[in-house]
Amino acid sequence: FAVDDVLPYCKPEKEAFAIILERIHATAEECVMVEDSMKNIRAAKKLGMKTVLVKGRPSANTNASNLTKPGDAPEESDPAVDVAIEDISQMREALPGLWDNNNNSPAVFKPVGKR
Repeated sequence: FAVDDVLPYCKPEKEAFAIILERIHATAEECVMVEDSMKNIRAAKKLGMKTVLVKGRPSANTNASNLTKPGDAPEESDPAVDVAIEDISQMREALPGLWDNNNNSPAVFKPVGKR
């Protein structure tokens, strides 16, 4: 979905999330928010979603706090973050239960290494 799909609202406004949830016929608890913005991660968690923070790969020339708005730099230790990955290519490894569909059972949000 794009910005135009939720106008006049935008993330992290709960109304923006409500529009998308209605369109996909799902509850927040059934959804996973994959995001690089802490304000959007916090809003999604407040609604009951599972969250995946895409924090980006560290580089000698970059500092996440310089690339984001104040207070929006990736914070892996924030309680709103269920899983943190460096980039989207790590999703399957971090959350295999979303892909491993044995016996047509529902997908399971269970981060590797967490109980």
